[in-house]
Amino acid sequence: MKGLKLIIKLLLIGIYPVFIVFLSARIAYTEPLVRLTYSTIRIKEDPLPKEDRLNLAILGLRAVTTSKGMEEFENAGVFNQKEINHMKDVKNLLTIVFSSLYFMIFLYLLSAFFLGFKELKKIMLSGAIFTFILIALTLLFAIISYETLFVGFHELFFKEDSWRFRDEDMLLRIYPMEFWFKSTVYAGTIGIFLCIISFLLGYFSKAKTS
Repeated sequence: MKGLKLIIKLLLIGIYPVFIVFLSARIAYTEPLVRLTYSTIRIKEDPLPKEDRLNLAILGLRAVTTSKGMEEFENAGVFNQKEINHMKDVKNLLTIVFSSLYFMIFLYLLSAFFLGFKELKKIMLSGAIFTFILIALTLLFAIISYETLFVGFHELFFKEDSWRFRDEDMLLRIYPMEFWFKSTVYAGTIGIFLCIISFLLGYFSKAKTS
């Protein structure tokens, strides 16, 4: 039984970075974060007013998170078929991400009963340190060469050039590169904040029991 518990603990620590990253993504894919990001980026001149582009950006958010939003996105009449197909690919990816997140939440809650809340807090402590380092390194890399990170991510999760668009395509007009850079920074900041909370919960719990 001790050996099984050790394996479970190591597994839970190992997937903690994935859990935090997925949770950060879930928080980042919300309308308030889109509005915040839009308020802090410089938008190129465009025949379409910034407020209208913001509304389309929010529509894009709904498209990749809900079926009704995707239907509205397809019927908006301003996106070409390649853009629609890419957003469907994004929606499929996020469905996997969010489903995995909810499963991991269930897994950690289940582990609290199997291992005990004391052990779960130790897992949070160890996982938080490991995850904090990974997120910090990722943010540093993003600051140094965000385009490399952006291209690498898309080549890993999307087929061929399905995600490459022309400057005049609506997706690039409402989601410029600076938007994705700032979104990555905000999501990373959320992840670091979650790590700090996890660390403090684990640390003070450990201190009380020592």
